Amino acid sequence: MDHKVAVALTSAAAFSWFGLVLGISGLEARRKFRGLEAAGMNKEVASRLAVGIGQLVFKAVNFTEGVFFLAILVAAAAGSPKAPVAVFAGIVLLLWSVQMAAVRPVLNRHTKRVLKRKVVIADTKVGPDQQLSRLEVVTPAGEKKKGRAHVVYIVLDAMKLLALIALGTAALAAG
Repeated sequence: MDHKVAVALTSAAAFSWFGLVLGISGLEARRKFRGLEAAGMNKEVASRLAVGIGQLVFKAVNFTEGVFFLAILVAAAAGSPKAPVAVFAGIVLLLWSVQMAAVRPVLNRHTKRVLKRKVVIADTKVGPDQQLSRLEVVTPAGEKKKGRAHVVYIVLDAMKLLALIALGTAALAAG
């Protein structure tokens, strides 16, 4: 592969990957929970729904990140990158690998537990002849709400964002 093509592919993949992570992890993920709650949905039901949507979104994001991973790996290997490009590419690939191999499985197990919770209709008397029905999620006794894996994933994402900027910039400077 021509050096200029390798540089262009590396920088394009790095900046595209940056935009994907920033858009989904940085913006969409939290808004989904807040939007459902702001619409008046019960917090536990909104959380369960948002986790289910997030599972689908992050499956697509992780696949797309894998495509960017391969593009950077191929471009770096074929383009004889300069030291900074190789170092930053290695950092990005290491961070993503740790997320996928060590943190995602823990988060996936938590997601499965959340999605297995039962949703029940709870009736509340509001007056002599009135009854209000609402959805509630039954959380099994002793189940942890959130573990450290979510925080670790966020920290790795932040580090990956910085490394992606450095990689894209280094690749452009090397061109």
